[in-house]
Amino acid sequence: MSDWISQAASEAWQRLAPMQQTRFSAAEWAEFSARAETKWEQLFRLLHLLYGWRYDFAWSLNEILDVAATGYLERRKPHRRVDREPRGEFLKDQSTLWAMTYLDLYAGNAQKLPDRLDHLQSLGITHLHLLPPYAVPEGANDGGYAVSDYRRLRPDLGTTKQLRRSVDKLRIEGVGVVLDLVCNHTAADHTWARAALDGDPQFADFYYFFPDRTLPDQLSPHLRPIFPDRGGDAFTWLPEKKLWVWTTFHSYQWDLNYRNPRVLAAVAGEMLYLANLGVAAIRMDATPFLWKEPGTSCENRPEAHFVLQILRLIADLACPSVVFLSEAIVHPDDVASYVNPAECELGYNPLLMTSVWDALATEDVRFLVTALRERFALPSGCHWLTYLRSHDDIGWGFADEDALQMGVDPRLHRRYLNGFYSGAFPGSFARGELFQHHQQTGDARISGALASLAGLESAFQDVDPAATDLAVDRILAAFAVTIFAGGIPLLMLGDEIGSLSNHSYRADPLLAADNRWSHRHRFSEEAFAQAALGIGPEGRLLAGVQSLLVLRRSLPPLGQPRTFATGHRATIGFENGPITVLVNLGQSVAILENPPATHDFLRNEDWQNNVLAPYEFRILANPGFGSVSNTDTSPENG
Repeated sequence: MSDWISQAASEAWQRLAPMQQTRFSAAEWAEFSARAETKWEQLFRLLHLLYGWRYDFAWSLNEILDVAATGYLERRKPHRRVDREPRGEFLKDQSTLWAMTYLDLYAGNAQKLPDRLDHLQSLGITHLHLLPPYAVPEGANDGGYAVSDYRRLRPDLGTTKQLRRSVDKLRIEGVGVVLDLVCNHTAADHTWARAALDGDPQFADFYYFFPDRTLPDQLSPHLRPIFPDRGGDAFTWLPEKKLWVWTTFHSYQWDLNYRNPRVLAAVAGEMLYLANLGVAAIRMDATPFLWKEPGTSCENRPEAHFVLQILRLIADLACPSVVFLSEAIVHPDDVASYVNPAECELGYNPLLMTSVWDALATEDVRFLVTALRERFALPSGCHWLTYLRSHDDIGWGFADEDALQMGVDPRLHRRYLNGFYSGAFPGSFARGELFQHHQQTGDARISGALASLAGLESAFQDVDPAATDLAVDRILAAFAVTIFAGGIPLLMLGDEIGSLSNHSYRADPLLAADNRWSHRHRFSEEAFAQAALGIGPEGRLLAGVQSLLVLRRSLPPLGQPRTFATGHRATIGFENGPITVLVNLGQSVAILENPPATHDFLRNEDWQNNVLAPYEFRILANPGFGSVSNTDTSPENG
């Protein structure tokens, strides 16, 4: 007996397709309908799972199809040509390197962005994530993640037309741009929010409104506080309307109600608008929070995955070349669950990031070994972004069960790490700041620039040349892990020259309450030019990072790292494709057990030794792998 839903999907397509076909040329319809032949049934099934019970399901189907068709028709010819190629081929390329920055801090505005091409190309950047440049409310805006309008930029950043032109120029030069879709919420002054408050019936249930505290009081005990400093819980009182509204993050960020299919269609429309600016990828922000289910934490619900899968299928119809990147800072198992071919081909690897910082603070690589050995695997065709710092804070997101298996109390260990990286722990080299310190639980996260957390700031303060050299070595050792572990490396621009935390944000009333601005770097042409000349520790750091990146580009594709015991608690050892990596993440000399006798690619010398100096690392030929050519690591060949 045939699957009834397959038959229903076929009948729905036969009814809806003719209404769309009149908008297309014959060639356009042939392409769009061919894609629909492979995607429509799965799209129908997922939409039916979420909304099949609604009286207006057929209308919702037509609206989703209309959004996809509009997105396709607004697609420019150069991007349609790219859409005909296999998606994500660049993900397999060892030369792929991502970077992130704020548009205003990096280039000033959208029109000036191409002026930074020389800097991007000197590092080998292939993808540039511009943190949200969109229109935001006056006052606090969570670093741009309270979006008032995706189709307008902040006035000081220029226009979307200027951004589109710059995106095109960068793409021609080999740099794809990445933009955010903030899936979970909008700003309180978004057009949809204003319409909802004005009583427009089309937008009345775009958000979660409550007339009193009855439901919020039932929901609240199950929800974790994301920003404890805001006070209260995940609900905000709107005195002018005498309503409560669901606000998981900040009071000015209203959660969208995906139980309403019109919300999904509207978000898909904004996604396709961003895609048609010419971007190579879209970062799906706050993916775990998309679906609310009373009596649960309202995180990582199965329906949240369905929403992402629907958005992926809509993109497959309209702009199939655009890659999705998942942002999920939750339990490691849940982080990985969003990275799959049906949702997001890319995902941040916060566990690897925090495990490197953990190893530097404890001089113990057990958490790092677990991150690489047990929690690094992904489905075929999917990849991690591996990084040391981002625009956000550091939350110690290791799995409690992993800590307990090692005999480590997870709560006390997080408290130790916060003390160490805030500089409160005696002997710490770090100079970070506690972020969102929860007074009741003692929980906190850490803000601070890479160089400040790794000891360069304290070394400068103490005018200590030896400590300065050690800090540079420490940073390069950390980079060696993330660059060669596998996945795709990601740089927070400014970290490549050791930019320190900048505390001038405290003088700005709009930023002073958010110490994450300490590590959101402003690009300095002068500082980079000096570093490029090899001047000072910044020059040594830049040259070291460039050498690591050039070597990585010369290698065959890396995959799943295979860890091995080194006999030293601060030294991580792993094989990955053609290389064997040894990194001492401690401040003491490491005596290794059974080190390989082989060739060091980075230094282009034979190596046979069982000793690593503090923070020394070796990128060695894997004797079990074939030869590797083109291993000249001079920056000029980058």
